[in-house]
Amino acid sequence: HGDPDLIALAHRDLGDALSEADRANDAALVEYRKAMAVWRTVDDSSAKRGIATTYNSMGMLFKNRGELDTALAMYQHSERLHQALGHRDDLIYDYASIARIHELRNRNDSALHYYARSGELAVELGNQRMIAASAGNRANVYERMGNIGPAIDLAYECLRIMERLGSDRGVATTLTTLSSLAELQGQPKEALAARSNAHALYTKAGYRQGIMTSGN
Repeated sequence: HGDPDLIALAHRDLGDALSEADRANDAALVEYRKAMAVWRTVDDSSAKRGIATTYNSMGMLFKNRGELDTALAMYQHSERLHQALGHRDDLIYDYASIARIHELRNRNDSALHYYARSGELAVELGNQRMIAASAGNRANVYERMGNIGPAIDLAYECLRIMERLGSDRGVATTLTTLSSLAELQGQPKEALAARSNAHALYTKAGYRQGIMTSGN
C-alpha cells in the first residue's frame, strides 16, 4: 500500500543513513535489498534508476567491508542499468567507482582506463568537479606506478580546477599529492611547502583525517 517509489526511497535513504553511521553495516544491506525488492515491482525508468543507484550504494558498502569482488559486481550492475537508461551523468560516477576497485586491486591499467572514461564523460557534460577528480585519481595511480611525469601534469590539472571551484578540501588533497611527488623527486623544501599549505586548508575546511595526515 502507498506509493512504491516513496516506500523504496525510504528504505534506500535509511540504508544510506545506516551505512554512514557504520560503514560495514548489515542493517544497511537489509534496507537496500528491501528498496530493490519494491522497485522491482514497478516497471518504469524511475524505478530502474532507483535500482541502479542502490547498486552503487551497495557497492560502496561492500568496498568498505573489503569485499572488493562483490563491490565491483554491484558497480557493474549500476553501470549497465545507467547505460540502458542513457543516464550519462550517472555513468561518470559508475566509471569512477569501478576504477577505484581496480586501483585497490593494483590493476593500474584498468584503473587508469576507467578514471579516464569518467573524466572524458565529465568533460562532455561539463562536470568540473569530476574532471578534476579524474585527473587527481589518475595522478595518484601514476605516482604509485613510479611514472612521475604524467602524475605531476595531472595533479596540476586537478589543482587548477579545484582552485577555480574554490574547493579548499580538493586543493588540499591535490597539494598532498604534489608534496609526495616532490619528495620522490628529491625536493624536500617544495614537499614541505605543499604539505604545510595542505594542512592549513584542511584545518580551514575542518577535515579531521586530512589535518592528521598532512600534519605528520
